[in-house]
Amino acid sequence: MTKEESKILLIDDDPLVLESLVLLFEDDYDVTAVASGEEALDSLETKGPFDAVVLDIRMPRMDGLETFAAIKEVDRNLPVILYTGYPGEYSEESIHDRLCPFDFISKHEPSLHLQRSLEHAVTMRRLSRYNGDLKDLAREQYRMISSSQSMYRVYKQIEQAAACDLKVLIQGPTGTGKRLVAEAIHRRSRRARRKRELVTYLCSNKSRQPVESELFGHKKGSFTDARYDRQGVFEYADGGTLLLDEISNLDEISQEKLLGVLDNGEFTVYGAPQPRRVDVRIVCTTNRNLKEIIDDGRFRSDLFYRLNEIVIDLPALRDRREDIPDLVDYFSEKTHSDLGSGIRMFTAGARDLLIDYDWPGNVRELKAVVTRAITFAETPQITADDIRKELEIEATEDVSPGSFRQMNLDWQKKTLIKYLDKFDGNRTAVARALELDPANLRRLLKKFTIS
Repeated sequence: MTKEESKILLIDDDPLVLESLVLLFEDDYDVTAVASGEEALDSLETKGPFDAVVLDIRMPRMDGLETFAAIKEVDRNLPVILYTGYPGEYSEESIHDRLCPFDFISKHEPSLHLQRSLEHAVTMRRLSRYNGDLKDLAREQYRMISSSQSMYRVYKQIEQAAACDLKVLIQGPTGTGKRLVAEAIHRRSRRARRKRELVTYLCSNKSRQPVESELFGHKKGSFTDARYDRQGVFEYADGGTLLLDEISNLDEISQEKLLGVLDNGEFTVYGAPQPRRVDVRIVCTTNRNLKEIIDDGRFRSDLFYRLNEIVIDLPALRDRREDIPDLVDYFSEKTHSDLGSGIRMFTAGARDLLIDYDWPGNVRELKAVVTRAITFAETPQITADDIRKELEIEATEDVSPGSFRQMNLDWQKKTLIKYLDKFDGNRTAVARALELDPANLRRLLKKFTIS
């Protein structure tokens, strides 16, 4: 389903407001507009299902809150945005506790806020359905290749993070796509809508002066080799999003300086007398467990608790193996397009080996292996032996060429049987104990013909 095919329901008793909303959204959505709660409920039955609702609160006879409660009786998962010209008359906290609207927006705010909120609501609706179009949605909205259940949770978190300005900490092993998630959050945020930039800074263990000047800037002559004024990334990112990549590598002094910015939005240019104020949304990534390096004294606990307002954990590729075939196809298409060469096909054995390998380097490593295999292939078919060479899996004299993979499969099968016995066949418990995606567990049970 494309954005243009998404159906929305607009409800407002003011004809001028209703007309302006129709004009605002009719180019992007299939719009149904009604002037009362009674008409809205009739439309739900005759013109639904809808992907989102924009609902006025103050209306005669059946007001917005009564209408909202009735909508929940018909479709409890339909996202509803409350849109009111009298926000001070209603307790948002009380409304959220009773009805849990998707958003609460004042009519006095710029229309951009409503547009962005509605876009998020429609996407969340599509995600909640979790059907066959999730793969297309992932490519279209997040520029990722995955429709697994574990990544579905990540997509929902991206939408939640994009709809607010809370700080985000993205955790995951190297090569899992942490930067892609950060880019997706910014791209779908109000800051991107206002043409603000995503600025990336790769944190590293450097001496104090260079790191401080890179983050906050410096004045000419403030230290040795400071031959000109320099603008720091915080000032450059003002109004936008700052991605602090691999935050665990930031030195202690810079951690302290960063903490000050997070507390009051102010920083001091190195060598300048007065602080400056910025409006920057902070997103951080890390491939390390920050709590462990806090225990080692290499990361400030107070900084950690300010950064983890929203935490997104990216799964390793071995925990979402069902995505590997699609990733192989995507990287194959891209490599063939870049090379302009003849088509190289992966045999069934090669694909099995790619699926069963544990990928310590995750998606980045898979991409490299697929690219190299296609680039240096001497025949139209890429075999399991070709993949073994790329992975440096060698056969010894006393084992068959497929023994490495077979030993791995034997171990997997024995482990699954052991845990199924342990949990009396409870697949949910087995998946949780082995930290497997349920879809991946079903694939393995089918593969090993385990009932």
